[in-house]
Amino acid sequence: MSVSGTGGISMKLLGAGMLLKGISSATGQAIKRDFVDVFVENAKDKAPVLTGNLKRSIAADDKSLLRWEITTATGYGAYVELGTKHMAAQPYFAPAYEVARKQFERTAFK
Repeated sequence: MSVSGTGGISMKLLGAGMLLKGISSATGQAIKRDFVDVFVENAKDKAPVLTGNLKRSIAADDKSLLRWEITTATGYGAYVELGTKHMAAQPYFAPAYEVARKQFERTAFK
């Protein structure tokens, strides 16, 4: 997970391309359904809501068959996730990743 200087959060999963070289488009879509969509849904469910702006801003952007960027576009997503000296952390992104990772492992490696 990386935090941008503008308060946004993005997560990049590296190494999957080498592991899954030659994967079909249908399999790539199954991975998206089993991991990325679950991640986004859980991040939205876990995001604290004051105005709803943070929840609405969480999205996945397909970069290629096996590359997606899951981001917040509010400018303050990282501050909510990690906290500041004036505000306690309210993690929603990392817990959503863990839920999606566990579900993906159950479905991909059964």
